[in-house]
Amino acid sequence: MESEEHRVRKAVTAQLKERLKDKPEGADPKKMEQLVKEAGDKALEKDAAFQKAKKESDRHVCNWYCHYQESARVYCMVGYRLAEAMKPLLTTKP
Repeated sequence: MESEEHRVRKAVTAQLKERLKDKPEGADPKKMEQLVKEAGDKALEKDAAFQKAKKESDRHVCNWYCHYQESARVYCMVGYRLAEAMKPLLTTKP
């Protein structure tokens, strides 16, 4: 999926640079970045190959918040807090 997104964004960037090369928007890096992002987002919605890859990826990838972050730090913090919450339950005797 990432390769498809990269392909589309690269094509959009090249098209915008060519179209805006003699205009003030083309000389401003921040404006150019914003235009590339907006045009890239629209192009991704219309690109059939990207949509197919996204659909396949969505079948296999969980989008739960901490999974989305893809961060070992997040997983460690969640695990640590769960273990800390379990301590009182494990030390109390019935």
